[in-house]
Amino acid sequence: MHIIELQDVYKTFGTQKVLNGVNLKVNKGETLSVIGNSGCGKSVLIKHLIGLLQPDSGSIVVDGKDINRISSDELADVRKKFAMVFQGAALFDSLNVYENVSFGLRRINKDMPESRIKEKVAEVLDMVGMPNTEHKMPSDISGGMKKRVGLARAIAMDPEILLYDEPTTGLDPVMSRVIDDLIVKMQELLNVTSIVITHDMTSVFRMSDRVVMLYNGKIIEGGSPENLHEVDEPHLKFFFTSSIAKKGEDIEKLRPVD
Repeated sequence: MHIIELQDVYKTFGTQKVLNGVNLKVNKGETLSVIGNSGCGKSVLIKHLIGLLQPDSGSIVVDGKDINRISSDELADVRKKFAMVFQGAALFDSLNVYENVSFGLRRINKDMPESRIKEKVAEVLDMVGMPNTEHKMPSDISGGMKKRVGLARAIAMDPEILLYDEPTTGLDPVMSRVIDDLIVKMQELLNVTSIVITHDMTSVFRMSDRVVMLYNGKIIEGGSPENLHEVDEPHLKFFFTSSIAKKGEDIEKLRPVD
């Protein structure tokens, strides 16, 4: 079952064609990794999914609704299905962990009693391996811990779809593994659909069910991570090969010619 489907989505900024006929289906409950070179339009694609940008043409269907052909109230309801885990965690520096995690809850559940908010915050912090940290400030915790707080804030909203923007950027290998394991854990515990924007192929192999590449404004289907080495598509093959190249290997010889 497809929870998201994009059909012939085009988007141009000035003279730059960023999305050039994107076709993509996202299966309910899967973890989909979207890879691609810097500046290829992955963030633009994500913004289209939640209605922050509208395509020049094409359709974007989320849970059966074309989000470009519904009312603003209906779009607001669709957006509640999503939660975002930002690249830099995007915590409020002046708020402690409790206030950061509960921030979204207070906005969408204005009648929720404080006792329930406390329970929910404690619950999600425990899920991401950060119990009893409500009093800490962002300046008191590491980069990896900030990302876990950002994840806790996202799942506190009980989303159906989690969007991750470069979740392991800037982390050491150990903490990257922790974040990858948490992405898998969230899928298993919450049965969410996850879309991960990433350059980290090690993470892709650990936590993805399926991989696609955005190249020249189009989606290249990669299939399961285990089958990537069998893919013949030259640009996807080059991206994959570059990520695992050994030191001193002349990877430029493998670069495809457009």
